[in-house]
Amino acid sequence: MIFLQTFQRDDSFEDADTTSFNDDEWTISDQIAQANKDSPVFLIDGDIKLNNQRSALICNSCQWGKSKDGIVRVPYVIAPSYTNSSRDLIISATLEFATMTCLRFQNRTTEPNYLSFEDNQGGCWSYIGKVNGRQIVSIDKDSCMSYGIIQHETMHSLGFRHEHNRFDRDNYVAINWQYISKENKGLFVVDRGNTTNIPYDYTSVLHYGRNTYSNTSGKMSIVPIPNPNVTIGQRTGLSSLDVKRINVLYKCNLCRTKLLGASGDFSSSDATPIDMQDNCLWLLHVPSKLILLQFATFVCSSTNCSANINVYNGVSKNSSLLTTIRAGQPIPVLISSGRFLLLEYITDPSTPSSFNGSYSSVAYGGTFTTNGSTVVSPNYPSPYPKNVNGTYIIIAPPENQVILTFSELKIESTPQCSNDYLEIRDGGNRNASLIGVYCGLLSQMEIKSKGPMVFLQFSSDNNKVTGQGFSANYYFVPSS
Repeated sequence: MIFLQTFQRDDSFEDADTTSFNDDEWTISDQIAQANKDSPVFLIDGDIKLNNQRSALICNSCQWGKSKDGIVRVPYVIAPSYTNSSRDLIISATLEFATMTCLRFQNRTTEPNYLSFEDNQGGCWSYIGKVNGRQIVSIDKDSCMSYGIIQHETMHSLGFRHEHNRFDRDNYVAINWQYISKENKGLFVVDRGNTTNIPYDYTSVLHYGRNTYSNTSGKMSIVPIPNPNVTIGQRTGLSSLDVKRINVLYKCNLCRTKLLGASGDFSSSDATPIDMQDNCLWLLHVPSKLILLQFATFVCSSTNCSANINVYNGVSKNSSLLTTIRAGQPIPVLISSGRFLLLEYITDPSTPSSFNGSYSSVAYGGTFTTNGSTVVSPNYPSPYPKNVNGTYIIIAPPENQVILTFSELKIESTPQCSNDYLEIRDGGNRNASLIGVYCGLLSQMEIKSKGPMVFLQFSSDNNKVTGQGFSANYYFVPSS
């Protein structure tokens, strides 16, 4: 049975499997503490190789030098003993610095001072700031190989100490000394460095978790004040304020905004262009799964406005271009293929424009822009899971239409498709014209859009009855 309906549904999105930071899980600092517990290397603050306990915050010579072009180049090598996947992860983690700051991690040629990422040095650790010669960043391939840990140790090599060691930290956290072993109390001593006027950051990649180095199960070593329920520590990567403190310390003068977490809001008012030759960037980074991106508005004060937003499917502008959104034109929902989306705002000051939007973490979905491919339901050809949502958007070039041909559709059949269903709309979002809501059994069906976009929303309930789902091929044709 197939229902082709025009009945109304709630057009708000039901985000699938949205996640957030969970203090019950180990933070980056907890993972580092575990990895370093048997390290043969003498370390201060848990993961810093002793070098007079210096910090780039109070030692200009500890900073990496800036070239006349405003770029801070940090030469590095990666030990050949890493697997290809581990090597790729290190490159990806350092690439974010290039996107969000004026730092560039580049392959070393003959530079005398450089970072050396190595996996046989005993745990996860680094020096503070630049040192002379080969400078080890220890990333054990078995216990330290995560995006967040790599960025944590790289931050140390750039000159930053742990956030909870700031001299003003007692205004923001209370240290439960009674739950910290004598040999670990030194890890919680405040630093004499300055704060570069950046607010205290509970979710810095350099902040301990609330249980880090606690010697008593169920008792916290660090408690946020005045609100003890504030989340501290994380497991993902650079926070928004981490990016700001790098740009302040190294005087990068860039328009950059980092959004870290399972969901969030953003707008053009978040940032102001500093250098008109450099466009403002927003990097969205979710802890896991995929990103669902929605723009509420994108308007311009002129009918001849040229403002647009490039959306890249990754951590840099070298990532694949997902689509370009133009002010005043229909705005599609977008789904990433991973944990990152990069937004580049290109605007003309003579015709002011503005936008706002939101993002959330979802488990299933995708954005399809390549002519001639296939869209399938979650887990296809196996039965789809219970209680899932998948959002799929197909975007053809302007002046094209989408032809969508279903080779199979097996979705639980119910009156008005009230349980499991596939909803198809002629446009890029839930506000577009409804083509139909489908369930039941189907062998062949062809749909042709009126415009260049088609929106599909798949949903299943918690009922034990499921089906195989759907498989559809699509291709683009010039508008008729």
